Amino acid sequence: MKSLVWNAQDSRKRKPKHVSTEIANVADSGRENAEESLLAREHQARDSALITHLVEHFRDDAIVLRIMECFLKGFKAKRIQEILQLTRKEYETAVRRLRRAAHKAVVLVPGAER
Repeated sequence: MKSLVWNAQDSRKRKPKHVSTEIANVADSGRENAEESLLAREHQARDSALITHLVEHFRDDAIVLRIMECFLKGFKAKRIQEILQLTRKEYETAVRRLRRAAHKAVVLVPGAER
């Protein structure tokens, strides 16, 4: 059995491993947060460019523009149809036009590919 003095001296010599691990984890966490915020800004810029492109593309189509506005506000299909007083077929046709243009825009807008 070791003496209390020996245990105290021995514990001062040993550096706890978890402290350096915690410092490394904090450094990694900071790096990840910086990368995540950079990616978030890039995604936001890409999405903004895509929306701008789509608004310009549909500048003469008020229904699609209103549907886009409702999508961005988080409304569901049924609610959008009620707000805009569209039949199901009118709504689906407009959404199809929007979807097709969005797929084409992903290729045309720089940085919009996913």
